Amino acid sequence: MKILINPRYEHLRPFVERLTRPFFFARHGKTLHCGRNIVKLFETDGMRLVVKSYVRLSSFNRFAYGLLRKSKAMRAYPHAGRLRRLGIDTPEEVAVVEVRAGGLLQQSYFVSLYTDYESIRSATETFMQCEESKHVLDGAAGFLVRMHWAGVEHKDLNVGNILYRKEDDRYRFQVIDTNRMAFRRRLSMRRRLRNMRRLSCGAPAYLYILHRYAEVLRANANGVQLRGVVCRLAFEWRQRTKGKFKSIFRRSKPEPRMACGEVQAVHIPGRL
Repeated sequence: MKILINPRYEHLRPFVERLTRPFFFARHGKTLHCGRNIVKLFETDGMRLVVKSYVRLSSFNRFAYGLLRKSKAMRAYPHAGRLRRLGIDTPEEVAVVEVRAGGLLQQSYFVSLYTDYESIRSATETFMQCEESKHVLDGAAGFLVRMHWAGVEHKDLNVGNILYRKEDDRYRFQVIDTNRMAFRRRLSMRRRLRNMRRLSCGAPAYLYILHRYAEVLRANANGVQLRGVVCRLAFEWRQRTKGKFKSIFRRSKPEPRMACGEVQAVHIPGRL
């Protein structure tokens, strides 16, 4: 067992330690997302926390993350702090929990403060009919420019990981899912466009974001859009090809998944 806690939240240690107990995560909390990874909301000591449980690992990955690489949770923790130091907002990191057996990683959790920001996904779907959604994407394009100028390359830059909230007459943005990041001194335009090719939205919204991104940079919008489309088409072709190979070699028996949990007991007392 390995636990890393942000010194600002040492008083939450009793709750964090409970995550090491068998079935605690599965039986408590309110599920916010259940997919490859599971995200739940907990309330304890008057605070709202988000706990992300990473996908169950194969035998090889248990060995790799146990001995050779940091777990996803352990990478997400320092990345969150580094982002904020660079002026890129993200929910504050609270703790990391790693559960091991025989030195091999069995399960890992990343705990952060809850954020009430919402995904820009809905704005990408309605911006052609809604002027406010267009303003959201304008702000998102500016946010991406600031992130890239800071040398940040988010390796999972989909619209579900870019969050926003309107405050008075302006929009504030955050990024989440910080385990896959690269921090560079400078990002070339080619690397920027390769990064944005992962934006999982329809073509109209994608082209609009590229156009606004180019305008913020005072670059040629048509050229940026063309290069961006080529990057995205190549990426989608590669993803389809990879999917076909995976389907050929996929095991007939699916890997076991952690149940999302039926219990919705959100409040967790502050003491053990």
